[in-house]
Amino acid sequence: MSEQPTHISETIPAEFNPSKFQETLMRPFGPDSIKTRKGHFGQELSYVEGHEYIRRLLEKPVYVHRIVRYFIKAMTFVPVFVDSEGKKGRSDDYKPFYFADGERNAVASILNSSLFYWFWRSFSDGFHCGYNDVYLFPYKEIRTPQLPVAQNFLLSKRTATIF
Repeated sequence: MSEQPTHISETIPAEFNPSKFQETLMRPFGPDSIKTRKGHFGQELSYVEGHEYIRRLLEKPVYVHRIVRYFIKAMTFVPVFVDSEGKKGRSDDYKPFYFADGERNAVASILNSSLFYWFWRSFSDGFHCGYNDVYLFPYKEIRTPQLPVAQNFLLSKRTATIF
């Protein structure tokens, strides 16, 4: 039986844990608070398979708006930004976050929840939602047949309210 993740950061494959973020991720609660992620997904990835896995991972990020007002905005797609002149583009305030294939929708749903908002409000600066806030959120993987239906409903509801 594999060990369950206790923080969202543990859903990130070890091969994709950038060294520049590793120190930042460990700082708030100490190095013992984040367990090693090697082998978390049940198998060691070979060097070539690891690159393919990372390529697939990079194709499907969750975009989180770094400036928060009354709710956290987390999307599984790049939101359209229209400037004052009517030109469509991409806002630089949406930052990509990467998670394991099976965790992406669950994490996006959690980030849009009031539970995450109160966690963020309690432990952050009250204005920016950054890597520490997202990756250190306590997380336990839940497997149930109803979960994908609930996730898709929440994500489609969020998408419908944006457009």
